[in-house]
Amino acid sequence: MLSLIVLILLSACKKKNEDVVISLKGKWTAENIVYNYYDNNVLTHPYNDTLISTTMDFQNNGNLVIIDANGTETFPYTIQAGTKVEFDGSIYEIKNLTANAVTLYIREDYAPGQYSEYFLNLKR
Repeated sequence: MLSLIVLILLSACKKKNEDVVISLKGKWTAENIVYNYYDNNVLTHPYNDTLISTTMDFQNNGNLVIIDANGTETFPYTIQAGTKVEFDGSIYEIKNLTANAVTLYIREDYAPGQYSEYFLNLKR
């Protein structure tokens, strides 16, 4: 009888966990942006800036609303294959997506060994 109860509880827990879908959609608070510039594959200019009062709302209608100290901007966005998001002419890789945090990453190559990386860290 005990094993039957445990089996039922485990089945219920499994079903509950399967129903949880982690999504980029929704309102996020931008915590910081990290910008790293590399020359000859060596980090030469690291930069880290804390963002204050910046929110990014990935709405269900396909619009991204960004509110910051400069005002409000709206951009259409698309999620590509669940791993990338495109808005404002750039394609960001979605990294470390959890229910409460995500990093949007982009790399720009200029020449062999010369590139920059951007990490935009968001929290719910």
